[in-house]
Amino acid sequence: MWEGCKVVMLPTNQKAYKNCILKSNGKLRIHYPEDITWINHDVLQHLYILSDEGIKEGDWCVHLNMNKYGVVCIAKTSDDGSRVYHEKDVDAKEEYGTIYGGLTPLDHEVKKIIASTDSSLGILILGYEPGDKDITKQLPSPSQSFIEKYVSEYNRGNIITEVMVEYEGFDNLNSMNDSSILGIIPKINPEDNTITIKEIKDNWSREELNKEAIKFYKKYHGILNQGDMQSIAKFIDEL
Repeated sequence: MWEGCKVVMLPTNQKAYKNCILKSNGKLRIHYPEDITWINHDVLQHLYILSDEGIKEGDWCVHLNMNKYGVVCIAKTSDDGSRVYHEKDVDAKEEYGTIYGGLTPLDHEVKKIIASTDSSLGILILGYEPGDKDITKQLPSPSQSFIEKYVSEYNRGNIITEVMVEYEGFDNLNSMNDSSILGIIPKINPEDNTITIKEIKDNWSREELNKEAIKFYKKYHGILNQGDMQSIAKFIDEL
């Protein structure tokens, strides 16, 4: 299944690394390992794929209405149980006066990061059994092909701000029925820790609409009969 997600690009003060995105004079380029050229005013950029998923303690997010571009922050819980956010690489006690302080954006101003080119972002996975160690796992990344596509489109004046991301269901391993679906999560390629992204289509041919409508109908209603096919054709005619 596919879910709509936002794409934002934010500057960072991190040092450059291989295959990163650099911005200079309003244009982007990818800094490959073999590229020895460097311009003093190149600014490293990171891509962030954002979703409307519920945010919980420890999730990395982007506060969209902070500063000119937005800021990366991590979700925390205040001493009164309310949600606060700490900016990345900021000492909470020094910045907010207490470790329980933080930014308090409105719900629509903050989005969860599900993937990023920033390899420093990790999620804490608690040990499942007593004695198991907690581990920190790096957030998945957009594929290299998407990064190249984003750069190419940006330089043509077409900034990609929305995409479709492939998701899959996850089940309750503690339940008696392991096929009990609890929700959906981004589908991750285990070989390179990337997510699958495709563009949102702005227009569709009749053949494409018909194909998608049939696929949807079969998924939720089973086999189609002649009357169903006529209903689908009528629906497409009325769009």
